[in-house]
Amino acid sequence: MEHQPNIAEGEFVDSDGHLRKVVDKRVIMTTEYLWSDSSYPRNGLFPCEVLSTWTDDQGQSLAKIDIYVQTKSEDRLERLVVSASIISDYFS
Repeated sequence: MEHQPNIAEGEFVDSDGHLRKVVDKRVIMTTEYLWSDSSYPRNGLFPCEVLSTWTDDQGQSLAKIDIYVQTKSEDRLERLVVSASIISDYFS
């Protein structure tokens, strides 16, 4: 029997162009049934709290968010600024 992975890693780019990674349980990021032979990458979501939004001097819509990030030794809160276009309302 093949083991089903239960941890997923998601990537996105913040407003400064830095690649950010979020690691969490697969069921937090997607409802898809994923296996080692699934095609990757896949679209997914992760929970965040939008603290504020604004438009900068160049006309880019930005959002300040809080996300929970898991590291090898601890879970911590990280505050980031991202393009508002990557924010999705899960309930809409």
